[in-house]
Parts: sequence; structure tokens; C-alpha cells
Amino acid sequence: MIGLPEKTLFGKDTNLSPGTFTAPVKLAGTGTGLVYVDGNAHDTYADLRVKCFAAGSVNQRGLVNPGALPVFQISDDGGVTWGNAETVSEDEDTAFIDDLSRGVRWKFTGATPVFAVGDIWQTSAQPSPNITALIGVCSSGANQKLLGSFKLPLVTWPESLETVIAYYVRWALIVKRGLSAEQNMQQYKPSVAELPGGGTAQGWLDAAQRGDFQDDPDFTRAGSSFVEADIMLPQQQEVDFGTRMWTP
Repeated sequence: MIGLPEKTLFGKDTNLSPGTFTAPVKLAGTGTGLVYVDGNAHDTYADLRVKCFAAGSVNQRGLVNPGALPVFQISDDGGVTWGNAETVSEDEDTAFIDDLSRGVRWKFTGATPVFAVGDIWQTSAQPSPNITALIGVCSSGANQKLLGSFKLPLVTWPESLETVIAYYVRWALIVKRGLSAEQNMQQYKPSVAELPGGGTAQGWLDAAQRGDFQDDPDFTRAGSSFVEADIMLPQQQEVDFGTRMWTP
């Protein structure tokens, strides 16, 4: 979650729910190896697949590998497109491929962990329900800042806004996890953590509330809401004709 180690949030005895996976199902192939999966999925993946690209055996404790380590490709669209070929780790008995971009760890094992070209395994994944819920909460909070200067809902928005929301979600997860009291976690507060382009997430939203970004072409429907002037001059009351102060 934006640079915070996953095990810090979703470690042992956590009060946060990690992502979930269905048990992998073998769709094709003649290999005798088994595939498992775990991790914390970054998104909803209805049809994740891993396919053996080059045959091989997983290293086994106390035995010399008779061949090469197997090589696999990963797909998140049901096998329509496949990623680059990746060799499993050299770990004994259970080897790994960490798909960091999707938050998935593929595990390759078995009593005789031999994989053949064309072996295909399929699973599906759901992200942490705590993360998805807090994205909505933090997005709602950002809207309350934006509505003074932008007509909502936005049709398009800059990527910097997504990063700002992610910073707020990260902090909300830290607070829910009970880690905010630790001084080394203060660096992640939205008022402290620096954005990639400079400034803080809180500062970015404050600037958006002032209307600083209305000319940003990545925003659409911008500037259609009335923005209060920073200074309102007091209205001067004219002297009433009916008072004794008036003279012709």
C-alpha cells in the first residue's frame, strides 16, 4: 500500500482482512506439480492464470535437480494476453513467483514437482475489503473538499488526486491497525508524507479547495461551481432620508 510493507498491516494477529483467492484449478497439462496461491490482491481478478512456458522441476531437499527450473507466464484476463516468462525461485520443495504488481504469490510444489509445457492453472482474487471500503470513505472526504471549486462528479481527474486518496487510505489503515502511536509511523500522515511531485496530500486537497487547480486540463467540468472570494468588502449603508442627519 504505497510503500508501507504489507506484513506491517496484514501481519500476524492483524485486525485487517487480507485479499482472498479461490483454490487454483488445473485447466490443462500433464505435469505432476501442484500450484497454490496467496498474498493480498491489489484488485479484483476474475480469471488469473499461470502457464508453464518451459518445462522443469522444482528443487527438492537433499536431491540434485535432474533438469532446469520451470518457467511460467501469468495472465489476468483469462489467457487472452500473457506476461513475460519468469523462472521459479530456487527454494527447495516449494518454489515461488511473486507477482508484485498484482499482489499475488504463486507457489509451485508437490511430491514430484515436475511441470510440463502447457500446464495451466486458474484462480480468482478479491482485494482486502478494508482497503476497498476505505477508498470509498476517503474519496468521499476528498469530494467534500473539491465541491467548493469543482462540479461533481468529476468526469476525469489527474493521477495526483488518486495518489492523494491512496495516502489517506494508507493512514486510515495504519490508524485502524493501531500503529499510529508509533513515532516511525508519523511519516505516513497525510499532513507529513511528501507526494512524488512535492507537497503533502493534505496540502494538495487544501489547494484544490481554494480552486488552485481549476485550469488543470486533467480535470473536466472544472470551475463550474461558485468560489467565494477570499475577502468580502463590507457594504456601506447610505444615510436614510428620514434621519435628522439629512439636510437638503
